[in-house]
Amino acid sequence: MKPLSRKITNNLLALWESRTETDESEGLLWYARANRRGQELSLRHDVTLSQAVGVIAVLSPGCEWGKNLQYSDELLAAWNSGRRGSELPMVGVYGNRNLDKAKLILAGHSPVEVIPDSSKKVKAFYSCLLQPSDSLAVVIDRHAKCAALNLRSTKSGAASQDVTVRSGEYDYLSRHYVKLADRFGLLPSQFQAALWLIWKKLGENE
Repeated sequence: MKPLSRKITNNLLALWESRTETDESEGLLWYARANRRGQELSLRHDVTLSQAVGVIAVLSPGCEWGKNLQYSDELLAAWNSGRRGSELPMVGVYGNRNLDKAKLILAGHSPVEVIPDSSKKVKAFYSCLLQPSDSLAVVIDRHAKCAALNLRSTKSGAASQDVTVRSGEYDYLSRHYVKLADRFGLLPSQFQAALWLIWKKLGENE
C-alpha cells in the first residue's frame, strides 16, 4: 500500500489548525443537520429516509447544497403526486443519468445497489447522510482534493471546475482524512466537513 504523504498530511493539518470555533462546530454537525433535512423530505413526501437521502445523494454531483435540496424536493413532490416518466421534472446537472438513478430509488431499489461502486463520492455521501453518527465513509469531492493538495484556483471558488477526483486518488486521499480524523477522535465525515467549510471560506475570501 502506498504510504501516506507528509505533504498532504501537513496541508490538512494546517487547515485544521486554522479553524475557528464556528468552523469546528459547523463541521462536526454538518452531516447530522443534513440528515435532518433528509428526514424532513421523508416526512413531507411520504418516502423512507433511505429513499430521501438516496435521491439527495444521486442528484448531488455538480450541485451546491442548496440546489441539491431544491432538486430533491421538486422530484419527491412530483413523485408523491403520482407523476412518472416524462412528467417528472428534469432535475440535477447531468441530464437523465442521475435522474434515472433517483427514479430507481423511488421505485423501491436500494440506493446501495443503484449507486455504482465506481461512484465512490456519491456512495460515501449517501452513507454519511443516512448514518451521520456511525458512517466511517469520507466524501472526497474536488474541494476535498484541492484542500489536500493545496490547489488554488484562478477562478472563483477554492477549486477549479476542471478538477476531478480519479478513482485511484479517491482511496489514497481518503486515507489521509481517516488517519487524521482518528488522531483527533472524530468521524472521518466530521473532519472532512470541517475542512471543506474552511477551504470553501478561504476561496470566497480570495
